[in-house]
Parts: sequence; C-alpha cells; structure tokens
Amino acid sequence: MENSEILEKVKKDGYCVVPKFTEEEVKTIRDELTEIYNVIPDFAAFYSKKTIEENAYAYGKHLRFGSLNEIPKFRDIFLSKGLSSVTKGYLGDNCIENLQIFSTHEYKMLDEGKEKPRNSFWHFDPYYSLKYFIYLQDTTIENGCLQIIPDTIKNSKEVRSKLSFDVICDTGYEVEDLISDVGEPINLEAKSGDMVVFDTDLFHVGSNLQKEGLERMVIIVHNRPR
Repeated sequence: MENSEILEKVKKDGYCVVPKFTEEEVKTIRDELTEIYNVIPDFAAFYSKKTIEENAYAYGKHLRFGSLNEIPKFRDIFLSKGLSSVTKGYLGDNCIENLQIFSTHEYKMLDEGKEKPRNSFWHFDPYYSLKYFIYLQDTTIENGCLQIIPDTIKNSKEVRSKLSFDVICDTGYEVEDLISDVGEPINLEAKSGDMVVFDTDLFHVGSNLQKEGLERMVIIVHNRPR
C-alpha cells in the first residue's frame, strides 16, 4: 500500500494496518531495542536511556525516547519509509512529527497486587495525536494486540468539548463508562513488520497477554498537531 493510500484510509476510518517493514528491518530494530531493554530490570521504565523507574510497568518493560536520534538504527529505517507525507497530510504541515517514541516489551502476566497500566483501560489520548505502531513480532489477541472501537472520534471530541484537559487527565482518559453507547471493538491483529496507523481519538486499549510464555514487543511513534 502506497503512503497516499494509507493517508486516505486513515482519513476515512481513523486507522490502517499495513505491511511496511521487512524481516531484516524488524530484526535490526528488535536488536537495537533489546540491547537497551537488557540493562533494566523487570517491570522498569527507562527514559531516554538515562533514568530508570523501577516497578513502573506491570507487564514487563517500557522505554521512552525524546528523539529518534536516541535510537539511530530505528531512526534510519523509519525515516526511509517517507511517512511524513501521511503525518502532515493528516495533522497539517505545521504538526510536530516524531515527538516521542515509546516501546513496550510485554512478557509478564499481571501479578496479584500490581496496578494495571493506564493503557489497559479503554481510553483516548489526552493530547490529540496520530500514532504509528510497528509490531516486532506477530501479534494477536492472545499476546495483546491493540483494540479499537471504530467511529468513536466524534465521541472523544464531544468529551473534550465538555471537560477540561486537567479533568480528562485526572480520570486517566478512561472511557469505560461510554463503551455501552458505541459499536463493537476490533482486534488489530498484525504480522511482524506490520504497522498500525491510528488516530488516538478512537477509543482504544492495549490488550493483555492471555497466558504464560507469550510476549509482545512494539515500538510506537507519536505525532501531534500544533
């Protein structure tokens, strides 16, 4: 699928799932991230390869980068895809591209007493954004694929019009109480190397591992309008 087709699909539906990265590219990205993951303990979050926060992610490990330059191998591969045309086409020429980059490596079932991460609840992002999810292994409902509810962008816009940003953040951007009024969720199952592009005003949730021994690694690029 060409980038122009991706843009039109996202404009129409709010999301798109498309093969985008080769097996070799996926391995290069996984290897770069794994080197970083290996220096932090289970359940930790690591910010810009400088600050470790322990007991911050109940499903495994979490990385956050303030710039693509912090992960140069991924940067070069990602930028080679020419996705700026999609980002600017959707958010406008003045948008902030590649604002933050996240990754999670999930391989732990939720232990009793541990708090579920925020992404485990149906929500929309507090800052309106377009995100790219790059799956680094096959991802199904069993190992926690992204779930969305189509045609809910209008619902999020309505919530934003009624509640202040601070109130939305205080409630964790959760929309569980609105779910009964919308359609059925879709599981965005994907192959290794597939990319999910989606408008984060769609109600969405990060699924959980369904049994021991499964894992999932993903890297996410966050873009925001000005």
